[in-house]
Amino acid sequence: MFTSFLRSINRYPHIYGDMSDYVRDNSGRLVPKLIMKLGGTHPSMAHIRLASMALWYFAKDLKKLRTKEGECPFLEPSSHNTYMKTLLGYLKEQYNWNYSIQHDFNFQGGYTPRINLLFSERMEAYPGYGFGARKQLPQGVEKSSDIKWDNHYPDEKDIVQHQKKLLGIMGTHFGLRGRGEHADLRKCNVIIGKFEPSSRFKNHDFIGLTGLLDKTTKVSATNDYARNSNNNMRLPIIDPEDPRDPGAIFKRYVDKMHPHQDRVYCRPATSKQLRIFKMQGNNNAAMSPHQPYGVNKIAKLLKEIGEETGIDCRGHGLRRLFLTTLVNDPAVSVEESLAAGRHGSVAAQRTYMQRNHTSEANRFAALGIKKKDDDSK
Repeated sequence: MFTSFLRSINRYPHIYGDMSDYVRDNSGRLVPKLIMKLGGTHPSMAHIRLASMALWYFAKDLKKLRTKEGECPFLEPSSHNTYMKTLLGYLKEQYNWNYSIQHDFNFQGGYTPRINLLFSERMEAYPGYGFGARKQLPQGVEKSSDIKWDNHYPDEKDIVQHQKKLLGIMGTHFGLRGRGEHADLRKCNVIIGKFEPSSRFKNHDFIGLTGLLDKTTKVSATNDYARNSNNNMRLPIIDPEDPRDPGAIFKRYVDKMHPHQDRVYCRPATSKQLRIFKMQGNNNAAMSPHQPYGVNKIAKLLKEIGEETGIDCRGHGLRRLFLTTLVNDPAVSVEESLAAGRHGSVAAQRTYMQRNHTSEANRFAALGIKKKDDDSK
């Protein structure tokens, strides 16, 4: 990020003049004079205007690394703004830049109004720009159960198909975040047991996840208790042989893990390995136990799933569908949706919620508006 900012300054020497000449900073690194000059606890208006100009010329050229023909080449506003805040944070830490996008650059010709205008122009030029990960799902997908993973990946004997199927289930039924949480899953995170006698699913087995850490589960100076998530992320196994049963899909996958396998997602075993496994009595093992997938491989699989199903599976796409499904169902309490989503507040969860036809129909029902063929009172 910082290196790209330096290149941007070099790209416009006619604007900065001798301010684009290089000098050594306190650590001996060569940087433009501009970087050193604009540091200070109480920057003057002249410095604020110069910093605003430098940030503007850098920001207007920010683009995605790879785009397909016809796609918008520019970063979404959310990513764009994160980049700029990260850059300013680094400049403050390293060079004592003390500027706030919100407070310092909101003057005529300043960074803030120019970027606002640029975002508006891009929204007109590229339909869907500015919606980011909240892009609409394919027609007919309103809730997690609308995605029939078995239709897309019917052959569980093919371990890669089974992995893609499970990645989908992990997103739509557990709401895992991004690629990292998938890649980090370990055998110790998997729990299998039987529902309590007081549960509506008594006498049924369950399978689930536990021990997933995030900022609200750890005991810290601002958090008094570690969250007990044992019962927050589990699925009943209704029919162990049903290709559409989410819990059964997960359980059949676990049964294919090698006894020495630590990570949930590993490379498919070679034909030679499969023969060795059978000689050792591990007839169901289908993966190479010591070759786990990294985050890049998981990202590639999620991208393939998206291309094969037409559903946004990268980032938080499936997590958004998972949480939207829960909050749109009046029978699911707020506390249950917060626990399932591993959120500490409704405000944190709201960023993932997406209105759809289901939420609209619930609003109509609340206002007493019914279809003519709706006999409910």
